[in-house]
Amino acid sequence: MSEETTEHTHEAPSANPLTGFAVFINPDGHIFIERNVSALAVKVDRESTLVEVRRACAEIVSDIQAQAAAEYTILRLKALEDSAPKE
Repeated sequence: MSEETTEHTHEAPSANPLTGFAVFINPDGHIFIERNVSALAVKVDRESTLVEVRRACAEIVSDIQAQAAAEYTILRLKALEDSAPKE
């Protein structure tokens, strides 16, 4: 799995989101969660609860794990294909 990053730009949601939060990473790699609505670039109706932040982070991690598993499977299948005898 590659650790490459791609710059992503997203348009603001067309419907007003109920809530949201931001994740910040300092130069030392420490992560900070900001729930204060005034710190968000997208207007939300209210501040996120810690339960909402926890659930959203769990879903993000699950999605990343699924993507990593798919990438590892593809790499393994390619390795098997490359090592198969040629006819």
